Amino acid sequence: MRTGQQYLQSLRDGRQVYVGGELIEDLTSHPMTSGYAKAIADYYDLHLDPKNREIATFVDATGKRQSMHWFLPKTKEDLARRRAYADFLFRHFKGGIFTRPPAGMNVVMFTQVDDPQPWSDNSRFKNGHRDLSSNIPRQWQEVTSEDLAITPMFLDVQYDRGRDNAMAETPMLKILEETDAGIRVRGWKAIGTAVPFANRLLIGNL
Repeated sequence: MRTGQQYLQSLRDGRQVYVGGELIEDLTSHPMTSGYAKAIADYYDLHLDPKNREIATFVDATGKRQSMHWFLPKTKEDLARRRAYADFLFRHFKGGIFTRPPAGMNVVMFTQVDDPQPWSDNSRFKNGHRDLSSNIPRQWQEVTSEDLAITPMFLDVQYDRGRDNAMAETPMLKILEETDAGIRVRGWKAIGTAVPFANRLLIGNL
């Protein structure tokens, strides 16, 4: 599990974020973004507080203690434990929770890890089927071992539905190159509310 300070340092990686036309080069210090960044840093430190050990952490199958936001429920008892963790967060943040903390974003990978077969079956490319589902456990190992913040981006950019040729003019996300290691893409995805503050993106494409 990483500290809040380690999380803040991970945001100082050269990313460029624009807010209202202004370039923000350091999300951790700019007045328009620092509050959100520090809130997530405090969230990470919350899991390291010894008094929260039982409610906010668990020991995984390898014997490593992890933040509860990586806990994948398998039984009714697991669900009750995850529910208690959610209740703990809500109460800690005074009846609510700030937008898009890792506890709400990391779960987007649960369906992939729990059952990768549908992702394998639907792995479609220009030249037919190429099964890249082995990347799911590889990515899961990476994000959990480094306790990274991830966020999904699934929605396409909206276009003018009143014109037949409008979609061709819209920079939708498209595959440029296919390799055994994966794909290279170019284009846009919309509505990624936690993107500036995440370490990895989980992009879905229809």
